[in-house]
Amino acid sequence: MKMERDSILQKLKQFVIEQSNLEDASFLQSDTELFEAGLLDSLMTVSLVSFCEEQFDCQMDIDELSQDNFRTLNALTDFISRKLEAKMRG
Repeated sequence: MKMERDSILQKLKQFVIEQSNLEDASFLQSDTELFEAGLLDSLMTVSLVSFCEEQFDCQMDIDELSQDNFRTLNALTDFISRKLEAKMRG
């Protein structure tokens, strides 16, 4: 089952909003720099990785946990999409 990119993006956005206790959710856009905005730190990144592995059923290797893959919601969505496509190809 292929998960649509928009669906992945919305789930990630909702998770970050809930975990960050953002009062103004409009602040978080798909291209917001998550680290620069203070939305991601090391602990939040661990939570986000766990969420992604559970929610999207994809295992992340330690070498994939680069800041580039987690820079923005768009980057993370693209990363998850690539993981899911690779998994489906087997």
